[in-house]
Amino acid sequence: TRLLTGELASLCMPETELETLSRFVEKQTMCRDYRATESLGRGPIMVMVDESSSMNGDRIAKAKGLALSLVWLAEHQKRWVSLVGWSSEDQIRTVTFQPGQVDHAELMEWCATQWGGGTHPPLYEADKLFKEAGAPEGKTDVIWITDGECCLAEYDVQRYLAFKQRSQAKVWTIGIGTTGESFKPICDVVASIDTLGCDTQIVRDVLSI
Repeated sequence: TRLLTGELASLCMPETELETLSRFVEKQTMCRDYRATESLGRGPIMVMVDESSSMNGDRIAKAKGLALSLVWLAEHQKRWVSLVGWSSEDQIRTVTFQPGQVDHAELMEWCATQWGGGTHPPLYEADKLFKEAGAPEGKTDVIWITDGECCLAEYDVQRYLAFKQRSQAKVWTIGIGTTGESFKPICDVVASIDTLGCDTQIVRDVLSI
């Protein structure tokens, strides 16, 4: 699709078709070069993983696997990434990486650990976690991964919505075996799936951020 019109025309002519194909294979054809004229202004990616006891086994393994994929994505997009494991109230574990500075030992330790408590999303800590990350402001992507329903206090919801506006955040919730209904007041996208896999549309959408 990036080939110049002249190169496409050469493919239609029997006299030049093979020669053009040869140059195409050797990456010598003339193509359009697209470049952005302004910076994307992307902020960090924040992955909020439910580490309650009901996430044990396959669910937590796949949730941490998706978190690893988002770390890889952040590295290639030169974005900050924060991984937050949460469970009962005040059970929060965070690891943050700057672009190009992923500590793989620290990353693996975060992936291998699970709280195993209840389901209490730390909405009240969102602004604090964002500031502690030290990431530059920009369009932020926040992904919640959970298998539970919970009651979100109105005060916490309002605080979270204020954080969402300040950080220009798009918020996703992936509900595993649950509707994710309780997260709708704070989210732009809520999807319910039976199992967390790369073949599900919501996972493909998240990985395309």
